[in-house]
Parts: sequence; structure tokens; C-alpha cells
Amino acid sequence: MPVAHLQDIALPVLGGLIGGLFALRAATAPRMQKAGDAFEPGATFLFRDSILVDASPGACMLVGAPPEAITPQTLAGALEPRFPGLAKVLSDPEGGVLTAALGDSTAHVTPFRDSLRISITDASDCAAKPAVGNGLVRRELEEARTIARLSAVPIWQVGGDGRIHWANAAYLDLVRRQTGLPDPVWPLPHLFGRPDDPNPTGQDSRVCVAFNDDVLWFRVHAATSDAGTVLTAWPDDAAVQAQEHLSAFKLALSNTFAQLSVGIAIFDARKRLVLFNPALTDLTGMDARHLVALPSLNEFLDRLREIKMLPEPRNYHDWKARLNDLDGASGQTLSETWPLGDGRTLRVRAQPHDNGSVAFLFEDISSEIGLTRSFRAELDLSYAVLDSLDDAIAVFTASGHLASANRAFTELWGDPALESLATETTLRDACAIWQAACVPSPVWADSDGFAARLAGRDHWSFDITTRAGQGLRCIVQPLTGGALCVRFGDRPVTPTAMSDRPQKIPA
Repeated sequence: MPVAHLQDIALPVLGGLIGGLFALRAATAPRMQKAGDAFEPGATFLFRDSILVDASPGACMLVGAPPEAITPQTLAGALEPRFPGLAKVLSDPEGGVLTAALGDSTAHVTPFRDSLRISITDASDCAAKPAVGNGLVRRELEEARTIARLSAVPIWQVGGDGRIHWANAAYLDLVRRQTGLPDPVWPLPHLFGRPDDPNPTGQDSRVCVAFNDDVLWFRVHAATSDAGTVLTAWPDDAAVQAQEHLSAFKLALSNTFAQLSVGIAIFDARKRLVLFNPALTDLTGMDARHLVALPSLNEFLDRLREIKMLPEPRNYHDWKARLNDLDGASGQTLSETWPLGDGRTLRVRAQPHDNGSVAFLFEDISSEIGLTRSFRAELDLSYAVLDSLDDAIAVFTASGHLASANRAFTELWGDPALESLATETTLRDACAIWQAACVPSPVWADSDGFAARLAGRDHWSFDITTRAGQGLRCIVQPLTGGALCVRFGDRPVTPTAMSDRPQKIPA
């Protein structure tokens, strides 16, 4: 075939192929919204092999970039502030739906084969403002920088390489104070130590930073992220000083309590033992290791019961519950005497406080109980001796009140004399009783004057006759301390009857 004829055939075919390529490019190229195009709510992006092949009107304006520069990664970076987690959803083969952090917009990510479709619904507010995502990021970044710069507490970031990548002005001021340099040199020193494992238990750590002229305490909080660790140091000097003062106060109390013979056990509002002294172990015999473990009040009482240092109450559980319910605000207290099996006696007092804590005092009163018993025995012996005498005897105190009387006195003058012990009848009242029970006699004069004469004489005796005809001799004798003993006995029988005239007892 001639060459000219071949050219006539090839040229139209080549022209058709070139035209088809341009038509295919025009069909597959993403469309850009023109200024005069009508805006449609929402935006749609279609990617094939990570290349943008189609986009709805206004979609490129939402990103603020030309079509050839838009990839799934750049789209995620632009819309991530509005749709947190978009980058993760884009990498998910199943796709997903995200809701905007602000507003009602949603992002639908739909993958199929080698294509990826991203649809933003109700995005008209975003499309009207080109590059709104980047603007939000820049605005948030400026606000974050301003907040960090004006913060009074040190904030810094440590990267994965262990170096400080960023620090705010407060941290830089501490670096200048420690190094003495006007301009800190990077990499910055770790003033608070290296955060190899900054917060393994979720608790803040307390760090001391030494300077040339002072020592400062800080409470350091660490938060980890993919970019590294962000640390914040809060001043903690006031808390440290308060804790030191509290420790010193507790030490002073402990030293004071250690010198006391009274056992002390203090329980806090949770009814947990917080303080005790050595005398508690001496009095109760409780093992110090058990007390150092800081038992609860119930455990403490149960242990006393186990070692037989607690007298068994009628209802142990009710008694223990009553101790736990002691309320200082209502003025409730407890005072009990515990007789122990070894012969000792303990006085136990519980003093609750308004904050819910309670203090127990254990005091050995065995000597006091023994002395009281001995005194009571001697007193009973004295009463027994007085009751064995035939004469009626009454003893009046220096203030003129009846202190004691024997059985013969009660039998002679009747029940009123016995009742006077309870009613605190005075010597004047007793004289009135005696005068009423005896026949008239000049010795009585009047009861008031007679009582005054009795109290004012050293020794005095006189004879009286009861209305029953019994003759008595009354002997008045002063005792030590201003007390007065009045004794009534049978009148002595003499050849010549004695009159009722008072007679002085021979010295």
C-alpha cells in the first residue's frame, strides 16, 4: 500500500485517539466550584488509589487546597479538628461514621475495592469559609501558646528521646534561677528528674528542687501521649510545711505520751488506730506488733477479749457497737471499771470528738481500789466497835452535822436519829429531838442555847430523865478537828440521888 495512503488512514485514527484521551481526562478530572456556581449543602470526595478523582462543588473550598494537592491524609489533617478520629477511620477498611465535635455535621467514610468515598453532610457552614479547619487549628494553637506562656506553673514536654522539646516561661525562669544564665541553653536541664516512668500508679509525685538560696517543693503530674510526656509542676511548699509541722507535733505528743503511766489509744474517724503509747502495752499485755499494724477499733477490742484483758460484757456485740457509735457532738462518753482475772483493776474511759475520732484511756487503779477497800474495812471495824458499846454515841462534825451514830443511839432515840444521817440533821436539830423526848429540866433552857453551850465547852456532863422515866447521864467531849462526841449512858446509882444539875468532868 502506498505511504501516502497509509498517512491518510493513520491521521484520522490518531486524532480520534487524542480526542478520546482529552475527553476521558475531562470526565475523570475533579470539578472545581466556580464563583457563579450554586452551592449545594454537603461535600463529597472520591479517591481512587489515594488520588482525588472527583469532588462535589465546594468540597475543595472546604479543604482550602487545589484538587491535585488533596489526598486522604491532607483531608484528614484539615478536618481532624472538626471530626476527631477521622484519620483512624480513613485507615479502617470497614470505614465508619463520625460526628462533628461542634454542630450537627457528620462524616461518612465508605471504602469499596480500590476507591474511597468521603461524604460530609450539612457542611454549608464550613464550605462558606475556605480553609476553616486550618483556621481553627491556628486559632487553637495561638490560644494554647498564650495560656502556656501566661501560666504561673512550670509546664514542659519530654520526647521519646528523653530530651525536653518544649517548656513554658515559668520553667525557663526556674532554669535561669538555677543556672544563673540569662538565656537558657538547649537542651534544657531536667530540673525535676527524668520521667522514665513518670506516673505508674496514677498518683502525683513530690519533688524537691534545690537552688542557690532556697529549696522548693513541687507536686509533679505527668500525662503521656504519642508525642511524648507533658509534665506540670505545682508548688507544694505549703503542704510540705504543714506536713512537717504535723509530724513534729505528733512526735512531741508521742514523747509526752511515752512518759505517762496511763495507756492511750487514739482512733481516727474511720475507727482506725493512729496513736498509742508504751503504757498501753504494759497495762494490757497486747503485742506491740499488733498495735503497729494499726488495727481497727473492732479488731482492737477483739484482741483484748482474746487475751482475757476484757471482762466479758453481758452482750459483747451490743457493747462493741455502742463503743463504735460514740458521738462527741452529743456529749457521749464512756467510763467503766474492768476487774481483771489477775487481780488488777483498770479504769477505762472513752472520749469521742466532733470529727469522729475517739481516745481511750486505760488506767491501773488497783492501788486505789486496794486503799479504798482497806479504808472501808477499817471504817466497818470502827462501826462494829461503836455498835458493841452499851452507851449511845453520836459524833458531830465541826460544822455541826451528825457524822455517825451507833446502834445503841438509834435504839435510845428511835428512828429520827437514824434518819438524821440521811437528812444531815445538825446538832441544833438533835438537841430539839432530845429535849422533846425528856422531862422538862433547867439544863435544856432552850434548844438553840443548849446547842451553843454543847459546842462551846471542853468537857461537860449532865443528867437527864426521859419521859419514859429512864435516867441518863450525857457526856460531851470534843474531838480532833473540831468534831464533837455526845455519849448517853445510864445514870450512876449513888446513896443520894443526883439532880439534873450539870457537872464538870474531872480533868
